[in-house]
Amino acid sequence: MSRIFCTCLLQKLVFSPEGRCKDHQYAEYLQTSDEHQQGEKDLVEARQQPEVPHGADQVQAGADVAQAAQGGGEGRGEGVAIQRHHQAPHAQQGEEAEEEAIRMLNVYGEFAEKYMAVPVVKGVKSANERFAGALDTYTIEAMMQDGKALQSGTSHFLGQNFAKAFDVQFVNKENKMEYVWATSWGVSTRLMGALIMTHSDDNGLVLPPHLAPIQVVIVPIYKNDEQLKQIDAKVEGIVAKLKALGISVKYDNADNKRPGFKFADYELKGVPVRLVMGGRDLENNTMEVMRRDTLEKETVTCDGIETYVQKLLEEIQANIYKKALDYRNSKITTVDTYEEFKEKIEEGGFILAHWDGTTETEEKIKEDTKAT
Repeated sequence: MSRIFCTCLLQKLVFSPEGRCKDHQYAEYLQTSDEHQQGEKDLVEARQQPEVPHGADQVQAGADVAQAAQGGGEGRGEGVAIQRHHQAPHAQQGEEAEEEAIRMLNVYGEFAEKYMAVPVVKGVKSANERFAGALDTYTIEAMMQDGKALQSGTSHFLGQNFAKAFDVQFVNKENKMEYVWATSWGVSTRLMGALIMTHSDDNGLVLPPHLAPIQVVIVPIYKNDEQLKQIDAKVEGIVAKLKALGISVKYDNADNKRPGFKFADYELKGVPVRLVMGGRDLENNTMEVMRRDTLEKETVTCDGIETYVQKLLEEIQANIYKKALDYRNSKITTVDTYEEFKEKIEEGGFILAHWDGTTETEEKIKEDTKAT
């Protein structure tokens, strides 16, 4: 049998003990509408052509699911399980639509990981969990700091079901009318919640530099107006150099708030880097640098500080992602018995477990444990 991630994954790669892919069981899960049944039937028949790989190739695909889910690094989560599964030939008219649905899932996954620094697991929803009327629902799932899964984006392959329901047709290459093959995909403000729940701490937001509206804030500490003017002149050049590198920066020299209030305020807002210049820093040509992800501080020379900050922002981005990835991987548990499954699911996290691919088993798991 294959292993699946409970609380986050996903049905499509399911194998019998002999290693044969159980797509033939798809017919058991069809919805009641005639149009949906016909769409499912067409897809199942296309997937069961003699060219469909079985045996070792399909079992290897199952192993790739676990490897991709626990992996990291560049190119992570390229939908290995999804793409390997869809090597089987489909009806030609629907191939582009299905490829588009998968492509958009990968777009979401790349955005979540490279910009939001949120590691995700990609996969296909089970028949019970897919979008009503769709032939397949692809999803990215992220883990929050409480160990629970958050569905962070979906992409649906609708087949021709909605086209038949609403009579949406086009003229094909043979100059004949044909129902369109449709997709539906999107992410929402839920991603903002994912960003907050994945990275934030007791001090407030922790924003990844690739998304932060303000990447660097500069706060002066001064004794009098004359000293402030000197710091203003020094900081002006630093701000210009940072902006020239495409870094968004704010110089907050407002006199109606104390420096300590500003520090707490920008930590709460999640600004990745804080620079501080006081009278002594002005004399020594230095600035204090604080990174939001670790709250570490150090004193750095102003010479070339723009390049230092540029590199630091990328380091923070990578560190935020690695922290979330390491946490998620530490919360993935492999179980081999149902009793062990019921025990571990109470601890939260993702469970890598055996599943026979049936709706009955899925319903029993939900009933016994509330896991999905």
